[in-house]
Amino acid sequence: MAHVISIKRKRNSLYPFPYNSNVKFHLEQDDGDIEFDIPTPSEITGKVKTEGTIKDKNLKINLFWNGSNEGQIVIVVGGMNPSNRTPFPLYRIRVKDNGRLTIPKSLMKTFPFNRFKQIMFSFVKQKFVGNPSSSKSIVVAQSIHNIKFDVP
Repeated sequence: MAHVISIKRKRNSLYPFPYNSNVKFHLEQDDGDIEFDIPTPSEITGKVKTEGTIKDKNLKINLFWNGSNEGQIVIVVGGMNPSNRTPFPLYRIRVKDNGRLTIPKSLMKTFPFNRFKQIMFSFVKQKFVGNPSSSKSIVVAQSIHNIKFDVP
């Protein structure tokens, strides 16, 4: 079965998927076309602040982002693979979208700092069309902000 996906973009838009909007989705199928709006999330931006060091075993990592106090976001914690500079995700944390998180000490104790020269944090805000827990087909629109920094 052939699928053709087309996005109807606004005339003067710099991005085909503008933040905090609805994007027209059109799917042409042999048994009939489907058209609906895909809601996109607002842009997420974040900051990482550290205190202490790994060497002194007192590393504290605080994450901040432009929270909306609506729903949840996902934080992905990982390292940057030193051989090919690709991210290697290790932990996924789902939290309230309140704009702040202190990474738990228990998670930091298990982080393999010896394998990575850089840590990476991904802040992910999502909107869904369909129900992820009960639907066969869902569409996910995401805003993602990545921050990487040298291991302190």
